[in-house]
Amino acid sequence: MLVSQEAMTVRKMLERDFATAFPNGFRALQDMALAGSKAYKSNGKRAWFGLGRDLTLEVMRGYRDSIMLFVMAMGKDEFINLPAAVEKGIPPHQQLDHTVKLFFIAYPNWPDAEESWESIGRTVMYEALRVSGY
Repeated sequence: MLVSQEAMTVRKMLERDFATAFPNGFRALQDMALAGSKAYKSNGKRAWFGLGRDLTLEVMRGYRDSIMLFVMAMGKDEFINLPAAVEKGIPPHQQLDHTVKLFFIAYPNWPDAEESWESIGRTVMYEALRVSGY
């Protein structure tokens, strides 16, 4: 599948902007994408050794933790509750959800992670925001 020159330019701009705008959040997003991909692939799988223990629970804990770290990193980068977003009435969960969607546009090679985000990641983010006080 060929990608247009405009789409490549937008992706390059997003990649550059992610790394400079919120360095802590960018690293956390990368970790979250990796954990989300693992969560997607391990759903319903059991270990060969260890008496058939369910791998899904362990991997989901890691995914949940990576989302919690993402929320904290974005708070550290002072991205949550930006004055412009607050003035427009955009809640923190929409700010972060939009950021994650832009990440998946900039890095389209994480389809499993994007699917995990759409299915359960967003719900975990709501809980992370509530727990962290945002």
